[in-house]
Amino acid sequence: MMDPTQQYKRVQVETAAQDDLLILLLDGGVRFCEGALIELRKGAEGNIEKRHDQLLRAQKIVLELMGALSPAVGIELYEQLIALYSFTFERLFEGNLTPDLAMVEEGTQVMHRIREMWCAWVAQAKSERKAGPPPGTANSSLSVTG
Repeated sequence: MMDPTQQYKRVQVETAAQDDLLILLLDGGVRFCEGALIELRKGAEGNIEKRHDQLLRAQKIVLELMGALSPAVGIELYEQLIALYSFTFERLFEGNLTPDLAMVEEGTQVMHRIREMWCAWVAQAKSERKAGPPPGTANSSLSVTG
């Protein structure tokens, strides 16, 4: 039988809207970065395997974000997001490889900012959907893929 916490998380993911899935994904990315930082800050006492696993998971999330992007969001925004995600991935990757606390801290800070940015965009899109489109315009919605 499945652990109740795991079962709750599974149901939460299976029933979440696309916008909410994005936030859940970003929550995980931030959580994994923070977990890796805890291990790095312990120095020689830290669990190398745990740190490595946490950073790999965060890197996979950044790659998932990159893969979900589409130039349909606008080429300028697309390029800026790809650059931001690439920078974050590189910091987490290099910080894991060396291990370098400063790099992982920088990558973690950017992950926090990315999450905050998307939370604001999702909240705005939900607000716009709730209010409905202005008369004579198409409904505006936000999507990771455009």
